Amino acid sequence: MGVDRFGAIPFAPVFRVHPSGGVILETRFTLSASGKQSQTASVGESGDFRPLTLNFVGIFNMRIDRIGITNTGVTVLTKNSTVEGNSPPAPGEAGADN
Repeated sequence: MGVDRFGAIPFAPVFRVHPSGGVILETRFTLSASGKQSQTASVGESGDFRPLTLNFVGIFNMRIDRIGITNTGVTVLTKNSTVEGNSPPAPGEAGADN
């Protein structure tokens, strides 16, 4: 699910979505954290996606809902993950743009 889930803000985590044998109607990412308004983005059927950007330091909940049609009818698959936005390095620290 998550390919790149931790980084210095502003940070856009990368999520890999695999193809499905059924018909995909929507793949939706919802990013939430207590006290902050949820962000939602829809992406394509499969590939590596950067659906949302973290602009605040903290650990966030990422919910991925995939809605599609299989041989048993309409199906909703849900996965939950966490992503983390860290403080950018101070000037002079390793990883800082100097």
